[in-house]
Amino acid sequence: MTSDNASSVNGKMSLSRSDTPTEETALSPSHSPGPSDGQNQYERIGGRTGTTFLPTLIHLLKGNIGTGLLGLPLAVRNAGLVLGPLSLFVMGVVAVHCMDLLVKCSHHVSARMGKPFLDYGEAVEYSLESGPVPWLQRRSVWGRRLVNFFLIVTQLGFCCVYFVFLSDNVKQIVEAANGTTNNCHSNQTAVIVPSFDSRLYMLCFLPFIILLVFTRNLKFLAPFSFAANVAMCGSLVLIYYYSLSVSIHINVTYT
Repeated sequence: MTSDNASSVNGKMSLSRSDTPTEETALSPSHSPGPSDGQNQYERIGGRTGTTFLPTLIHLLKGNIGTGLLGLPLAVRNAGLVLGPLSLFVMGVVAVHCMDLLVKCSHHVSARMGKPFLDYGEAVEYSLESGPVPWLQRRSVWGRRLVNFFLIVTQLGFCCVYFVFLSDNVKQIVEAANGTTNNCHSNQTAVIVPSFDSRLYMLCFLPFIILLVFTRNLKFLAPFSFAANVAMCGSLVLIYYYSLSVSIHINVTYT
């Protein structure tokens, strides 16, 4: 073997040794197996298996507006015409700011820990674990448990309210449809026919709600959210049409 060949072989061996991470370099922070800078963007979370923009927008509209929009006028009426809209604006700003802060913290912690995805509880756990307070570092797992507990309580309250809202509205529709009237022109219900108890309607809706709960992928729930948004928009159109037609009829009657 000539001297040139020997030097080239030695050079390749030195390069291969320098490219191969040792135990010391692998454990160092500069060689952590975390995501690259291009992976630290928001699109990294969920990867290619997550929902696209349109289903995400549908879920966002359904989750943030939902049936609460129908009860919003009553809440503004009880709060007042000045305090109601002002409080609604302040709560909206605070809610959007908290959601943005939570998403940024989750992405920062996931990029720092080298994990592709972190839920709410895991984000709090790893934040406390890497924080400056030793007492919270040792009890970081309780942060995850506490957040999951409050999430379960909050979602349970939301679901109970929607469950009652759904059964009461269906009951009112059935009673109005079976009611009798003496004035067919204005289609006003004079006598309400009693229907089943609201708890029986809840029992009828329970199997369908359970099937929706067992759906873990948001992509499969997108059609249901889209149908709910269409129904909500249709109900708003009917409510505005009925309100305007009744107000016009009242003004014509008293003029």
